[in-house]
Amino acid sequence: MSHVAVAENAHALLQRIPVEATTGEQDHTQGVLGRCIGVGTGRGSPGDARLVEPVGVEVVGADGGGSHEAHRGSFQQGRVDPGDRTHDQRIGVYEVRPADGAAVEPNDFAVLVENLEESESSCRIADNLLDTLRRPLAPEDSPTYLAPRLGMSLWPRDSEDGMALLRNAYIAMFRARVERAAKPCVYSAAIAREVEVHAQLERALVSAMERGEFEVYYQPQVNTTDGRVIGVEALLRWHNPELGLVYPGTFIPVAEHNGLIPKIGSWVLKTACRQVQQWNTAGLGPLRLAVNLSPLQFVEGDLFADVRNALGSSGLSPQDLELEVTESALMKSPEQAVKVMQALKEHGVHFAIDDFGTGYSSLSQLQHFPFDRIKIDRSFTRDIHSHPDVREITLTIINMAKRLHRQVIAEGVETASQVKFLENHGCDELQGYLFGHPLPATELSQLLRRGPASEKGRQTLLDPPPAG
Repeated sequence: MSHVAVAENAHALLQRIPVEATTGEQDHTQGVLGRCIGVGTGRGSPGDARLVEPVGVEVVGADGGGSHEAHRGSFQQGRVDPGDRTHDQRIGVYEVRPADGAAVEPNDFAVLVENLEESESSCRIADNLLDTLRRPLAPEDSPTYLAPRLGMSLWPRDSEDGMALLRNAYIAMFRARVERAAKPCVYSAAIAREVEVHAQLERALVSAMERGEFEVYYQPQVNTTDGRVIGVEALLRWHNPELGLVYPGTFIPVAEHNGLIPKIGSWVLKTACRQVQQWNTAGLGPLRLAVNLSPLQFVEGDLFADVRNALGSSGLSPQDLELEVTESALMKSPEQAVKVMQALKEHGVHFAIDDFGTGYSSLSQLQHFPFDRIKIDRSFTRDIHSHPDVREITLTIINMAKRLHRQVIAEGVETASQVKFLENHGCDELQGYLFGHPLPATELSQLLRRGPASEKGRQTLLDPPPAG
């Protein structure tokens, strides 16, 4: 069995062997790490030829005396300039045999492991390689941490051609990189299809904004007591001529991966603020605007400037803007998140925690964030009548919010019985298909002109307008 691993900043490799490995696996890992070195600086580099040419001969010529696996991996490195080779001296660069390993991209390397009798051994070696690469690099007073991603393909299962084996490992590595996978990703035809779809989305996303393919939809939020529309949530949709209507769950991860999310997020803010201000000026409000934030908007771009510009150009009051952030988004960079949130709070902007209860943050952590509203996740709303534990959790969230003097809004409301339960237990606001699906601005304008929902089930918003 043989494997190739590729990693960013491949010229910095550490020779350490995890003690958990068996003696044979230690020998394999030590041999691989001891001989891998970053050579070349890009496509067509000597490293590419030194690895692929022997693979083509050895893999195609192998005949059942064991199996081969190709691993390809990627590094994501913090606090070190990728072009800075000073860390080479800290960890050492080792001599390489042509068939063992080589750099195939500026930040990638490939490793060929041969003569393994079972795939489980190859997986353990791949795990050991990742564990080794994750260990902090010297010096101790300012350690550097790598975030390697690794993909692997198996001979002869995945291919008997050396170049195809390397390509398949790269596909698996790309999948691991997109999903920020902590474990090695093993190539399969299904993964290849997913990566192709991802690549297609990525290519189309680059020019989607310039082509005017994005549109903001709006879903109403209502007061629990009287059914009056008090706000809308802005939800992005993508109309692609080839892909059709694409939902955020599909393309937002792609936009986060390729760095487009700050630009897209800024456009959504400006568009939605302008539209809600138009509704308020036309007497269809006052309406509050809720906009979802990506975790990357806290650490990339300038969120404060984006919000300030959107409010300034639209005329919308800061008090009418609420930014929704998930627990996971807050935990990715808590110090930066608190800093940005406090600055915007001083400007008058409100914050809501979205999908509350579905993350893994503790209440002791959340208390440091200046949020105004808690949004109960739709999974709790859906199951409040069918699962007693979910019902108790929902009541706990509402009671906790009240003790903290926070407002509560429940999303995913679809039945009158859910409305009654939430109203009886003090939920302030509701959102869901019962009151309206996400709609384009023109269609929501018609809904707003029809006025508040009735007391009889609050379904007036869904009924067709009267004749004439």
